[in-house]
Amino acid sequence: MRIAFDCYGDTDIGRARSNNEDNFIIASLVQSMRIGGTSAGLDQRTRLFGESQGNLLAVADGLGGHESGQRASALAIDTVARHCLNELSWSMSDRPSDDVIQKRLVAAVNACQQAISDEVVHTPQSAGMGTTLTLAYIAWPQLYVVHVGDSRCYLLRDGELRQLTRDHTLAQLFEDDSESEKAAAGRDDLPSHPEHILWNVIGGTLDELEPEFIVESLKAGDKLLLCSDGLTRHLPDEHLADRLKSSHGAQTICEQLIEDANQSGGRDNITAIVAHFATGKESSGEGESESKSRPLDDSTTVNLIKPAASDSLPT
Repeated sequence: MRIAFDCYGDTDIGRARSNNEDNFIIASLVQSMRIGGTSAGLDQRTRLFGESQGNLLAVADGLGGHESGQRASALAIDTVARHCLNELSWSMSDRPSDDVIQKRLVAAVNACQQAISDEVVHTPQSAGMGTTLTLAYIAWPQLYVVHVGDSRCYLLRDGELRQLTRDHTLAQLFEDDSESEKAAAGRDDLPSHPEHILWNVIGGTLDELEPEFIVESLKAGDKLLLCSDGLTRHLPDEHLADRLKSSHGAQTICEQLIEDANQSGGRDNITAIVAHFATGKESSGEGESESKSRPLDDSTTVNLIKPAASDSLPT
C-alpha cells in the first residue's frame, strides 16, 4: 500500500509570555554521498542523495525562565538532530531490533542531558535550565517515541484518541497512586494533587534521567499529535480529537489547535506538530495540491516543513 505523509508544525508565543521557550523539529533522514572527485561525469554534482531512512519529529518545552529555557529547548533539539543524523541515518535501513533502536534514541536523550550540563559549566548563571523532550522516529510502519517531561504524543486511530506518553509530573504520580489506592479501598473520593512539578526533565537539577520509550505499529489513516503543555493545559482531549478527526490537512489542523489554545487563554507558549498517514485514495486536505503528499512504500517522506520563525538553533 502506498502511503502519503502530510506533516506540519508550528510554535506560538501565546498571549501571556514575553518570549518563546518552546522549540520543535520536523526532519527527514536521508542518505547522502559527497563526491570528492570522479572521471564518470559526476564531477559537477558534488552530492548525491538516496532514499529517506525515516522521519524525525520532536517538541521541547524549555524550563528555567526566559533565555535559559529557550536555550535549553533549542540545545536539546539541535543535539537530537545531530545525534540522530549520525546514529540513525544509515543504520535504520537494516531495521535493527526494537531494543537497538531504543538504545540509540535513549542515547540521543542522554546526549541532550550532557549538552545542557556542559552549557551550565560554561555559563554558571544558567544553572537549573532544563527542558522537556518528546521525540518520535518513524520508520514506516513503526513508530518509536522517547519521552521526558510533560510534552505529549497522541495517536488518533479509527476516531479514538490515545495519549501514548505519560506526564512526568508529581501530579500524575499522585493520580496513579490514588487510582491504585481507590481501587484497593473501593473509594473514588480521595483528594487530587494540584501541584504541577516535573520529576523527570532534561537538565534541571537531576543527575539521572528515566526516559520513557514506546513502540507502536502505525496504520493507514492514523494521525499523530506532538505538543507542549501550552496546548493541553487549555484544550481537553475531546477537543483535540475533534480537531484531528476533521478532513482538513495537517497545516490547517495545527493552526486551528494553536488558535484554539490562544482563544482559551494562551497562558503559555504553544507548540504542535500534526502528522497524517493517508492512503493514496485519501484527500490531502482542502487547499493543498496533490504534489504536497508524495506517496511512499517502505519509508515516509516529509512533504511540508515550517521551522520556528523566532527561534534559531545554536551552532
